[in-house]
Amino acid sequence: PVVLVLQIAWDALDASLVKFPGDPTLAEALCDVYLKGMKQAKTAAEGLLPALLTSLVNIYRGTRSAKCLEVAGTAVEIYGHNPATRNTFQMLLQEMNAVS
Repeated sequence: PVVLVLQIAWDALDASLVKFPGDPTLAEALCDVYLKGMKQAKTAAEGLLPALLTSLVNIYRGTRSAKCLEVAGTAVEIYGHNPATRNTFQMLLQEMNAVS
C-alpha cells in the first residue's frame, strides 16, 4: 500500500514544492516521506525512483538540505544493485554536483 499512497499523493507533494520553494521545514518533511516510503516499499517503489529523484534534486537546489543527501544514499543502497537504475543514479550525481 505504500507505493499506492505515494502515487496518489505525488501531485500534492509536487504542488507543495511549487507553492513553498526553498522552505527547509517542507524539505525535511518531504525527505522523511521519501525515506520512509523507500524503506517500507523497497523494490516495489522502484518505478517511482525517477520522479522521486527529480523531486529530490529540486528540493536540494532550493535548500541544500543534508537530508536530501541521506535520501540519495538510501536510494543507492536500496536500488543501486539493479543495472537498470544506473543511468538514473548517474543523472542524480550529475544534477547534485551541478547544484553544489
